[in-house]
Amino acid sequence: MKQSKRHIWCAVLLMAFGIAFSMKGQYIIKAETPNAQLYLPAPPDTLLTSWAPDIYYHFKAKHLRTTPRGEQVSHDWRYDVDTLLRYQEPGFGHAINTTLPNMRKLVIQSVSSFELALPSKIAYKRLRPCVKFREASFNVEYSSARFILRNDIYSYPSAHSNRGWGLGMLLAMVNPYAQDTILSRAYQFGQSRVIGGVHWQSDVDMGRLTSTACIARLMAKDTFLEQLELSRQELAEKCDIPIPEGDSITYFEPNNMPDFTKFIPAPPVVDTPPMAYDLSQYAWGLSQRNSEKMTEIKRDANIDMDNLAETFMPLLEGVLPNPISTPEIYSLLEYSYRATTNSCINAQEFYQRERPHVFFNTTPADGVAPADTSGSYPSLQAALGWGTALAMMIVNPSQQDSILMRGMDVGENAIIAGTAWQSDVMAGRMLACCAFARLCSYPPFVEQVRRARAEYERVVNGLVTDTPTIRPDEPSRHENRLYTIDGRQALPGSRGVLVGKNRKIVR
Repeated sequence: MKQSKRHIWCAVLLMAFGIAFSMKGQYIIKAETPNAQLYLPAPPDTLLTSWAPDIYYHFKAKHLRTTPRGEQVSHDWRYDVDTLLRYQEPGFGHAINTTLPNMRKLVIQSVSSFELALPSKIAYKRLRPCVKFREASFNVEYSSARFILRNDIYSYPSAHSNRGWGLGMLLAMVNPYAQDTILSRAYQFGQSRVIGGVHWQSDVDMGRLTSTACIARLMAKDTFLEQLELSRQELAEKCDIPIPEGDSITYFEPNNMPDFTKFIPAPPVVDTPPMAYDLSQYAWGLSQRNSEKMTEIKRDANIDMDNLAETFMPLLEGVLPNPISTPEIYSLLEYSYRATTNSCINAQEFYQRERPHVFFNTTPADGVAPADTSGSYPSLQAALGWGTALAMMIVNPSQQDSILMRGMDVGENAIIAGTAWQSDVMAGRMLACCAFARLCSYPPFVEQVRRARAEYERVVNGLVTDTPTIRPDEPSRHENRLYTIDGRQALPGSRGVLVGKNRKIVR
């Protein structure tokens, strides 16, 4: 009995040492990562039209297995860090190995953090395509029998996509000169899982969002920012990759942003299952136009930067990003807004997709102005919602889940308003991820992150914590509140200079 207890205590001590050791290799712990089960939608229901695009892309992708693209799929089956880095060497012209110790440290510790951001697949219990259809996957080792025996049959979201895309974003952040090559290869890595028959399209799409959210969380960590700077210096010294510089207007010009059209698929065409889903979501949006929701829908349709600041204000403990009382946070938002907006310009002009209300020759929801003549794909509203959420969660990671949820809602409300299709919204979020990589590659933005976080902590008197809290009330319930010049909510009867609805009010 005593020997048995001794064994138990030894096991406990070994686990404790293991946990302590593993924490040294990560920038964040599990409790600090965004909770994807809160901000991600549930996987498509197999009885609804939401599953139609996944089925369509699954059978369409199977035809690529016998092509040269299929050979790439066989290589992409491995997703250890060294293999992934070898795939990305063309963008660097240099092996990312032990000769670049700072770069490798940044990559390895970040990748271990990406996995922490994944929700448990058991929570969704979504069957992989090869299991659902009882067919062999591209790799015979991943036959349905193997998955069932190993109890590894669940697919949502994709861990391969999470790691491959997150690593690609990280590399684009230190080498923006090859951003299209890097992000394109990272995107292909996730698509290989669809071609291989072990993931649905929505699995890989959501996997990409989880690693992007994790990078935003890492940007709130000084240790990560320091390692990011060391990696840039190392690449400049050993690989002749210059540290980015120049004014922000030039750096974020549309032609300098990642070229979305080079690796993200074109929008669905008429008479295909993905378009059928777009049409069904438009019909769903019509059913959601009720009086309780319309206030939020109308506000979200206004994608002016100051309106976005007010939209996220309640999730910043009532701190309103504005040039008067919180200029550093406001500048951070301005960086994000410019990068995301400029990323969208060329893509919308390239695709020129008709918006739903134009397609049906009708008007958007009541109180929502018809969108401009630009195309709807990708959705700028969805891109700004997700992009602003990524920036604001850096400022206040204690509300990261609520901020990400609100960012997702902004895009969804474009569907309800009738100004964007479902596929536009998903593409908009992916565009925001690409823009965020470019944003984080700009050294002045990194410095702005530090200043904005310091300003936020001063404004809230050091009440900021790193532990996520419960989602607060919806912003619409706060829209009539007034705030003092230092960002605090004004009490009834307060006098002096107050801020409300992006205007100064003197009482």
